[in-house]
Amino acid sequence: MVSNLLYSPSERTPKYSTSLRIAQGITAALAFSILLAGTNATTPMLPLYHQVLSFTPLMMSLTFVCYVSVLIGVLLICSHPTFVRWSSPMLCLSLLVAAISDVFLSTATGSGILLGRAIAGIAGGIGTGSAAALVVAALGSLGRSLSATGNLIGAVAGTAFAQACIALWGAAAMRWTFLFHGVVCLFLLIALSIILVLRHQDNSKLLCEVSKGKAVVWSSIRNHPIALTVGCLSWITISAAIVSLPSFYAALEMGWISAYGIIILLAFSAAGQLCSPWLGQIAPWSSGVATITAGIIFLLLGADLRLSSLATIGFAVIGMGIGVSYRLGLITFTKGSSPAQQGALSSFYAAITYGAAAACALALGIAGNEVGLHMTVIILFGILAALTLLLSGKAPCLGNTRE
Repeated sequence: MVSNLLYSPSERTPKYSTSLRIAQGITAALAFSILLAGTNATTPMLPLYHQVLSFTPLMMSLTFVCYVSVLIGVLLICSHPTFVRWSSPMLCLSLLVAAISDVFLSTATGSGILLGRAIAGIAGGIGTGSAAALVVAALGSLGRSLSATGNLIGAVAGTAFAQACIALWGAAAMRWTFLFHGVVCLFLLIALSIILVLRHQDNSKLLCEVSKGKAVVWSSIRNHPIALTVGCLSWITISAAIVSLPSFYAALEMGWISAYGIIILLAFSAAGQLCSPWLGQIAPWSSGVATITAGIIFLLLGADLRLSSLATIGFAVIGMGIGVSYRLGLITFTKGSSPAQQGALSSFYAAITYGAAAACALALGIAGNEVGLHMTVIILFGILAALTLLLSGKAPCLGNTRE
């Protein structure tokens, strides 16, 4: 049976087979993180696009919309379980498409950047479910946790690397950051292709076990609506923070927190995901949702009192809460699924959470034009604090997500 192949390998299995299985899990997870690192590398570039390329606010918004709109469409298409049987070639293709995207982004022109962002949406869309399926096919239930950590780890790595490139190269970073990322994608593509060719027979057995078609997605929605809602609120919060808080704190003349607050948020989000297994042992009742509420309170208090120390605590606390809660939402939403179903459910989960975040970001921009950024941020984060507080008692907890 599939479960025996995944979780109880025969003692007579050659050591090289076990090594290949582990290598596939790690490499596929790394591929997903690299894809997300590339798409997040544009975040520190936005001030340069504004200053050097004279991007208007509309153009800067379009860099987000071009990526997310294409990403959501591809994710929804790939959420059908039948696509998962093609996970191996699709993940390899996603790395190649990401490298092509990097070429357009490196032109540092308005049309090139928008086209590159749209192509990056294709890469992320076809790579999300494929990577999740291949990680679970290789590592079983351990892979379910590993595949849930790649998004924010990639986000913080990409953002931090791009910021370092800007510090080193200045405006030239608009070109060299993406060329370097493209080269990394191609090297990883070669390594991944070799591993997947050697693992082709095992992967075929596991990934062709597609059952119930679209029913698996709707079943998870019915069984885990709170998990999906938590994922949406987590990603809305992190997206709203990235889009609005640097400008919000800059207007308050809190320059340090405006420059580094998002990096702190992303770093602690990644830490929250990585430390979740350990946190589950010491605080199994925790869901991360109430932590988001506390972080928002610190953020707003820091702004009101003009205290960067409070705001810094807020970014760290809210980041930790997002990392834990988003990961828990995905693990709960996909719990008990086969490798093929894992790919379909991961794509759907990402599409819905990213879509909710994109809609909120658009609404934030419209409201900001009408009533001003300061008031919009206070109202939005106040609403998010209230919603997360209401969900804190019903959200999935670290102690009840073990398989």
